[in-house]
Amino acid sequence: MSIRKWIVPLSLLAVVAGLNLGGCPTQPAAVTGDATAGQAEFTQLCAGCHSAASLAGTANRIVNDLGTVSAAMNGIVLTDQEVADLKAFLATK
Repeated sequence: MSIRKWIVPLSLLAVVAGLNLGGCPTQPAAVTGDATAGQAEFTQLCAGCHSAASLAGTANRIVNDLGTVSAAMNGIVLTDQEVADLKAFLATK
């Protein structure tokens, strides 16, 4: 078989592969935290056991599944927006 017969199909394959159709997932958009919303979420979700002052400087520990931080918080799962809001609020403390 002649190599010339393969040039066009291989070229098309290279182009299609370069288009990344159905390729790698994109990075999710960064979520911006809102300290006011974070304060409301803190009051609803956290204030029963924690004071804001006691959590000052711990914003980096806020994650989606708080059960991974402490077994006492098992079952508390936050959205990315709630995490960002709580971090924004705690950053003001």
